[in-house]
Amino acid sequence: MPYALLKDLPPPPLGKTGYPWTEETLGSDQINPAENHPRISIITPSYNQGQFIEETIRSVLLQNYPNLEYIIVDGGSTDNTVEIIQKYETQLAYWVSERDRGQTHAITKGLRRSTGEIWSYLNSDDLLCPGSLEKVAESFRNPDVNWLGGVSEIFDETDLKGYVEPQRPLNRRDYLTPWQREIQYVFPCSNVCFMRRHLLEQCGDFDESYDYGMDIEYYVRVVFQTGIEPQLIPDILGRWRWHPQSKTLKQGIAYGFREDEVRMALQYLQCLDERDRQTIKREIQEQQKWLAVRKAGFYQNQGKSELAWRELTSQVGLSAALSGFRPWYGTARRLLLA
Repeated sequence: MPYALLKDLPPPPLGKTGYPWTEETLGSDQINPAENHPRISIITPSYNQGQFIEETIRSVLLQNYPNLEYIIVDGGSTDNTVEIIQKYETQLAYWVSERDRGQTHAITKGLRRSTGEIWSYLNSDDLLCPGSLEKVAESFRNPDVNWLGGVSEIFDETDLKGYVEPQRPLNRRDYLTPWQREIQYVFPCSNVCFMRRHLLEQCGDFDESYDYGMDIEYYVRVVFQTGIEPQLIPDILGRWRWHPQSKTLKQGIAYGFREDEVRMALQYLQCLDERDRQTIKREIQEQQKWLAVRKAGFYQNQGKSELAWRELTSQVGLSAALSGFRPWYGTARRLLLA
């Protein structure tokens, strides 16, 4: 599909300025279609993100990238999401709005329709930074690059909150212990993660049974199935929006991500040598206890004291829960006094 220019898009909402509202990456006189631009497929899964999705769409289209395939898969939104998508449908390779099984299913549906040599997915509340796709294409002109990751900004409506800057792990064990913070991130955020198609063909679809950590599970799968690790670059390629309605800040940040991380570690434990397996098994046991405390607290706050008590004692044990010497004692005491 032809690349989009600012003049081709609908006018921005009143008061919206800067990129991607009134600015674009390149003007038409700066784009050289004769250069080698591998097709890049971007998939945006969406559900009821009408307040954010227009900025997401424009941040992709105004990359002015000459060989873009942009696909939006909406899960049957009931807000104004579809109305916004329709404003930009002539610039999209494909879009659909229908009930699905959630975010991971939407990503899979989009990827199965995509044809790009390079692919990524961008959530409907996140953004690409100006010029990101050109930097991605430049990196992939090196045939040895199969997987690329950059830096992502974390921002809210008022301020820049920080960065997600992945680092190379010290050993393969680090891939299975994301709760360790000596190296805070060994994988890039999904909005700045790009892979060649052959990895998708080799490793298959995202696993829908992972509700929060489906991206991390997929990256771990690629590492252990293919031996390929991400090529990391220091460029800020995207922006990760931090807002109260995001999946990350709801149940996920309470315990959902950690639950998926522990499950993933158990799933891929056999990929490590015996010494590392024993180390991680001990860590997993501690994480399962940590999870029990967090889930018990979550249930208690919902008024489900019986469920909270069952969760706590199933992992920690009754005597340990009441011992007074462990961090879960406070949760146990609150449950007894409830």
